[in-house]
Amino acid sequence: MCKSRGRVAVIGAGLSGSLVAAGLQARGWDVEVFDKSRGTGGRLASARLGEAGMDLGAAVLTDAQYRRLCSLVPDATKHLQRWDFRMGDFECQSQVNDVRRYVPVPRSSSLTRALLQGVKLHTSVRIARVEPVAGGWHLWDDQGAEWGSFDRVVVATPAPQAVPLLQSAPALADWAANVEYEPVWMLLLQLEQAPAALQGLDWLEEGEHAVLARVVRDSAKPWRQGMNWVLQAQVHWSQSQLESRPEDVGQQLLAAFEALCGERVQPQAQRVHRWLYANAITPPGQVQQMATLGVCGDWVPGAQTELDGLGAAMESAYQLLEYWA
Repeated sequence: MCKSRGRVAVIGAGLSGSLVAAGLQARGWDVEVFDKSRGTGGRLASARLGEAGMDLGAAVLTDAQYRRLCSLVPDATKHLQRWDFRMGDFECQSQVNDVRRYVPVPRSSSLTRALLQGVKLHTSVRIARVEPVAGGWHLWDDQGAEWGSFDRVVVATPAPQAVPLLQSAPALADWAANVEYEPVWMLLLQLEQAPAALQGLDWLEEGEHAVLARVVRDSAKPWRQGMNWVLQAQVHWSQSQLESRPEDVGQQLLAAFEALCGERVQPQAQRVHRWLYANAITPPGQVQQMATLGVCGDWVPGAQTELDGLGAAMESAYQLLEYWA
């Protein structure tokens, strides 16, 4: 049996944290992951709606993202499948046929669970303090319980949650404190059948809409069933409704969807979700990682407008793994 290179704590079980955990585990580190939620996923989180599981985010990988992920974690190919779909605009007209992406199966959160196989995972644990000790770092949770000392620590949470964990690293804490976020409201719908205007369309995003930014037929993805749709609101609209009641937001998003389709729909089930930390607006420059304390997440790579949130989260994980190589 090979001797461990040391202990690493990863705080946050989203995509970036899970990628770093898998990469470090493969290099011989003894990795433990902590997450305040009951499961894993972050922006790859899934939710139950009726009898179906649905993706809360638009978790799709490009060819380049798929290849790079599989080069780091070869077993990831078992949990990703190609999805060819038809993209339309907000006039419900087809713009591009057979767009190719890759999606986790059977749901988005399956990818983070697969990446963390063999890694010690602590869920429903909110780490509140990370303090330096001789040769490493000591962790405490918000209940005052100690989790021991680690040689290295990775903070893989949204920037506002990372700030209090980085108090012993002022440069990293300052960077995180200067990150701003845009919120996004989502509505998940379970329908009996597709609206006539959307027959044959799986993804609407082209063009302008006052309320909706994206409409995705979630059930068109591989391994999914039913007739389930995810509606993503525009950022500016979401900001204007930031403190609205979820039921009011749901009614407005449903009304926008009905107007788009030109017909009334009767959801069999629906669920509203607010992504408070949806889109990171990062300061210019580059994070200065430390030798034993690192950060990753969509807010870390800096102002790289060519990267969406998923791409930025992945890039941050690769950068940290390379830095710690």
